[in-house]
Formats: sequence, C-alpha cells, structure tokens
Amino acid sequence: MTIIDDIRIDPLLKAFQKFERFRRHDRSEQEKAGTIQAFEYSFE
Repeated sequence: MTIIDDIRIDPLLKAFQKFERFRRHDRSEQEKAGTIQAFEYSFE
C-alpha cells in the first residue's frame, strides 16, 4: 500500500464543481471574491 492509495479527492472534485457553477455567473469583482470564498468553504 502506498500513500497515494489513501488520498481521497472526492471532496476536492465536489468543491471544484460547485466553484465552476458559481464562476460561470460572476460579473463583478465582488462576485468573484464570493465564488472563491464558496470554494474555500465547500472544500473545508
């Protein structure tokens, strides 16, 4: 067994999907900042 076998990327992929949904609709710098915060929150 290697350390790579123990790494789960599902939470990262889910957070990235959420980030992409928000990112598509960003128009202002404030919305972009909110998208980044949403990504950080969903990844934690």
